[in-house]
Amino acid sequence: PPPPPPPTVCSSLLGLGQVMRALAAHGGAGHVPFRDSALTALLADALGGNCVTSLVVCVPPTAKGLADSAAALEWGTAAMRVRTMARRNEGEVLVSAQRAAADLLEALHLEALKQQALVQGMPWGSGDTGAQHAVAGAVAAGARAAVALEAKKAAAARRA
Repeated sequence: PPPPPPPTVCSSLLGLGQVMRALAAHGGAGHVPFRDSALTALLADALGGNCVTSLVVCVPPTAKGLADSAAALEWGTAAMRVRTMARRNEGEVLVSAQRAAADLLEALHLEALKQQALVQGMPWGSGDTGAQHAVAGAVAAGARAAVALEAKKAAAARRA
């Protein structure tokens, strides 16, 4: 027979069962012991939060371990009684296309500088990091200026 699971696994699964029973009994309106185990604390948002959760119960198609399979299916049936009220998360996120493009150009130029330094045999991050940051800052400022110039050209072309 296989060795028994460690006690922490057993206590985590026991805690998960208690959480599922509490959620199924009163829909999470009362006390739900999410903090009783590390597993339930980790799954708190998925089990009782604002999301849709799926559960897959796997059982072997053999008679071996029939009691465990029946217990797993009973547990899955109990878990299906849990109802959550998932809502669409709606909010407004403002992203400046120019700023995003500038940040992308900055990252690309910084990566190019890093690769150039490594090709020249200067390990990136060693030596005069102040000079490296100054060069990267100058490149980033140039990238932002180029993006601003392109934006002005595009705006002028739209007006024409």
